[in-house]
Amino acid sequence: MAKSTRLSRRDFLRLSGATAFGAMVAPHNLKALSIGDAFTRMPVSQSGGAVVTAIGAEPVGIDPCNPWALGSGMWGIVSLCYDSWTYLDRQQQIQPSLATSWSRPDETTVIVEMRQGVKYHGSGRELTADDVVWNYERVTREDLACAALTIYQQHVESITALDTYTFQVKLQTPNLLLTRVPLPYAIDPMAFENTDAPLLLRVEAGTGPWILDEWRTENYISFRRNPDYWGEPPAFEEFRFQVIPEERATVAAMRAGQLNFLSISKIENFLQLEAEPDINTWAGPGLEFRRLNVNHFREPLQNPDVLQALRFGINRQQFVDTLTQGYGKVSGPLSPAVTRYALPEDELAELQAYDPERAKSLLRNAGYDEENNRLRLDLLSIAGFKDYNDVAQIVQANLREIGIDVEIRIQEVGVWGGLADRAEGL
Repeated sequence: MAKSTRLSRRDFLRLSGATAFGAMVAPHNLKALSIGDAFTRMPVSQSGGAVVTAIGAEPVGIDPCNPWALGSGMWGIVSLCYDSWTYLDRQQQIQPSLATSWSRPDETTVIVEMRQGVKYHGSGRELTADDVVWNYERVTREDLACAALTIYQQHVESITALDTYTFQVKLQTPNLLLTRVPLPYAIDPMAFENTDAPLLLRVEAGTGPWILDEWRTENYISFRRNPDYWGEPPAFEEFRFQVIPEERATVAAMRAGQLNFLSISKIENFLQLEAEPDINTWAGPGLEFRRLNVNHFREPLQNPDVLQALRFGINRQQFVDTLTQGYGKVSGPLSPAVTRYALPEDELAELQAYDPERAKSLLRNAGYDEENNRLRLDLLSIAGFKDYNDVAQIVQANLREIGIDVEIRIQEVGVWGGLADRAEGL
């Protein structure tokens, strides 16, 4: 394979119009980019051809309502055909997309100015503020059970149209972070006029740079570029997602030249591709982090000494060393990638110090004994999420050393969600 022409990640994302795919450890984003495939040898100004990547599970549908929640396989796909209102650039700064500007007349009000001339894929209609209101009313319908329903119920009081291209969001409580203000995806209301189906499954009605073209069950999902996109249209003709359930198989496909790029979750697979001379790999800070949620409704976990024992009894650096091979970082409540707001490393080291002897002392203060009266807790995790289960095993081993016995209960995602909602488990 020729190695003379390289396409930078920035150029790749610009050409494809794609969004990069993506609390104790903040893992890095791990990606591999083949430099031997046709599209990487094209001059940047040239267009055409296909970009192929892999997804581990075929989604039930690609309706942004997403009542299927976790495990649906739709992440990274929706953003191809549905535009976001804003996005974060590589410096984690907010940039305009469908929203061109925004203002805050008071602490619970956000006024959004919309981009004009944005057209829906199917009908060719222009996106208006009335459509935003319609989509807000749809995503908050309790019978649809959209994934973001509770977020809207907790944070948004109303969304109203002020004129054709301006809408107002009234919040339940003050929220200074624009990225945390829920705004509905722009779905064409006309897509539902001639159907009784409440959800868009294998169809879409968005405004994004890619249009759903073909869906072959358990094989691939293909998008064609939107030639009438309001922004810079993608340079490639096709964006295809091959359905490959096992990540090891995606690594083999990458080596065989069947994929152009790949987002990788398992560090061992990333290290294999990193050793390949004809594949470029990239690891960078991500916004994602792994967090241990504590159920404060359980009596032992209402005791401050027990909570502090958990704090000092978990070795966060072990997560970094074991699960990310040093690519991740110990994190606070915000990923280190959010450089403007994340806690400095010296403060984190003080707040999240690993001190098992101190943890044992705190447990004794709470009335527990390492030999005769050990604390017992349950820890819920999700079947099929290897990194979550690996985290659970390290937590279990760490806490065993300080006198807490943890039973890991790995559940299917639907069962896990129900137990989490009912606050059962650790």
